[in-house]
Amino acid sequence: MAATHPRKPKQTKPKQNTTMKKNSIIRNAGKAIALAAAALFIAQPLSAADKEGAVNMADANAIKKAAIQGKAEVKIAELGAAKAEHAEVKALATKLVAHHTAMNTEIAALAAAKGVDLTAANDPDAEKTVMSLEKESGKDFDKAFLNAVQETHEECIDAFEEQSKDAKDGEWKAWVDKSLPMVRAHHEAAEALEEKL
Repeated sequence: MAATHPRKPKQTKPKQNTTMKKNSIIRNAGKAIALAAAALFIAQPLSAADKEGAVNMADANAIKKAAIQGKAEVKIAELGAAKAEHAEVKALATKLVAHHTAMNTEIAALAAAKGVDLTAANDPDAEKTVMSLEKESGKDFDKAFLNAVQETHEECIDAFEEQSKDAKDGEWKAWVDKSLPMVRAHHEAAEALEEKL
């Protein structure tokens, strides 16, 4: 009888090599995905908020407030241009529409450049003022309109004077400093006209 040798168990290759290969493939795929994502991120144009010119929160809020005030000024002035009885009041209202429309265009451009969203900019107090003015007519309208112009411009002057001192963004501060004399002139004109009536 032939001597039987105990059979050696069949050696199998350790699964470790296969597992290591799978892990290596997964790792490499992960790296490739990460590199692709990074390349896409770098290739994307910067949003306005990511731009170097983005402003701090205080300046952003001030820009929003100025935009809200500007829209209110235009609404009130449009009503004045349509309803004023006195020729000089009507002329002032027409001038306010032109000036504040131009200022609003400038604020919108500045806000876009600085990444400030103005989509939700509305003033409920201005709506109340407009509704109140709509109920008036004749000389009563003229007086109420001039009073509203003075009040809204006083608020604007106060805000601009504060921004002239506190604004951190140079372009925003320059715009405020450029606009402040015009806003003061509007206030003074409304005050002088009110005394005439």
